[in-house]
Amino acid sequence: MLIFVNLFRVHGNPDDFERTFADTSAFMTKKDGYRRHRLVRVNGDEPRYLNIAEWADEGALRAAVADPLFEPHARALREHASSESLLCEVVQEYQA
Repeated sequence: MLIFVNLFRVHGNPDDFERTFADTSAFMTKKDGYRRHRLVRVNGDEPRYLNIAEWADEGALRAAVADPLFEPHARALREHASSESLLCEVVQEYQA
């Protein structure tokens, strides 16, 4: 399993970003290897969000973002925010 984390720094209207992200999410959830994701808002004055996504593996994620139909979604997100991405793996996990 691959954990993909994006930190988005929104430079426009946060509501517009959230709508655009929802459109992108609808596209990504149909891709092979997609498991789930969460978009969380960082508390504070600066509008920042974390996308925390689970993919079957790095190849599945790379195939999804290489799809030419993904480019309009990526472009739309860049209109609202800059982002930093990290590929991660679970080291420890706990539940109540």
